[in-house]
Amino acid sequence: MYLRVTVDLFSLCMLFLLSCSAFGEPLSTSEALIIRDEVSATIRAFQDGDTDAYAESMHESLRRLYGGAAGLKRAMSEARERVHSSGVTFVDTTVTAPAQSIRAGSKEICFIPYKSIVRIGQKLATSVSYFVAIREGKKPWTFIDGSLFRDRPELIRELLPELSRMIQLPPNFVR
Repeated sequence: MYLRVTVDLFSLCMLFLLSCSAFGEPLSTSEALIIRDEVSATIRAFQDGDTDAYAESMHESLRRLYGGAAGLKRAMSEARERVHSSGVTFVDTTVTAPAQSIRAGSKEICFIPYKSIVRIGQKLATSVSYFVAIREGKKPWTFIDGSLFRDRPELIRELLPELSRMIQLPPNFVR
């Protein structure tokens, strides 16, 4: 009996510790607003064609994926050119402040939902996605645009392998 109670108590303690580390802590209002504003500025940079500023704010895992900073900047410029040449114009973008951060190994991660209304010719479309904000310690936040995961949802686990598989990703679609 004593052994079973000890084992059950140990299991409960471990479950609590794992869930706290996986699901994180609330962000302060000021920190959440700072992150929201940084994501808003990053989105505006892309929409305005400033792909250098956009690429600079991206997480190092994206730089590695694209073969370095120059490769990432080139890929962002090409993506922006495709958007521009296809006649897409951005009508409105709303960014929501994150509520909490999540521990993933040595990283602190949070998800920042956003919604963009775009015009394609005479039609309007809505893009619902998110940014992933990442930092280690007190370093500045860097980002990954979740729209990259729309066609390849497994890519987030490749870029951030420490992210718990128990974490449900935010909505990510175009309609």
